[in-house]
Amino acid sequence: TCHGAEAQGTGIAPRLAGQNATYVVAQLALFRSGDARSSPVMTGIARNIGGDQARAVAVYLQSR
Repeated sequence: TCHGAEAQGTGIAPRLAGQNATYVVAQLALFRSGDARSSPVMTGIARNIGGDQARAVAVYLQSR
């Protein structure tokens, strides 16, 4: 919900729709590793998204 129903972005979270899948996977890995400098909320969320699931989310977002 933070990024909007269609991942178009909101006032508090950036657009993810159409984002490069490799970039999304890399960002999720950074968050998962505990890099909370930019978003402690995403760090907590990314900890629950493993490798295969992260790739699936990234491919989905890229296709939007």
